[in-house]
Amino acid sequence: MDLTDLVASAEQLVAEIDGARAGASPRVERSIKHILHVGQSLLCKTGARGGQDTKASILMGSRRVDLPDIASKIGDTDTIGESDMDIPALLKVEREEAILDLLEETK
Repeated sequence: MDLTDLVASAEQLVAEIDGARAGASPRVERSIKHILHVGQSLLCKTGARGGQDTKASILMGSRRVDLPDIASKIGDTDTIGESDMDIPALLKVEREEAILDLLEETK
């Protein structure tokens, strides 16, 4: 199989995919720059309604942070009652774990 056959095969596959999607939703192709431009225009339109939260979501999303996962984890901590939480003990454990992790990394 040479390059011409490979290109012809690829074009045939694209035609088959497009034909299968003819009854479904249309195929939309956008560049990353176009998506960024549209996103920023929507951000400008929202104005003060979601300013800081929206900017934070865009920043975290651009760093590939799983926002729904973080939101569910935060939601899980909201269900813990304040009487169930021993904050000084929790901080002590976290500090000790951080020190142990640093010691392990330096070995």
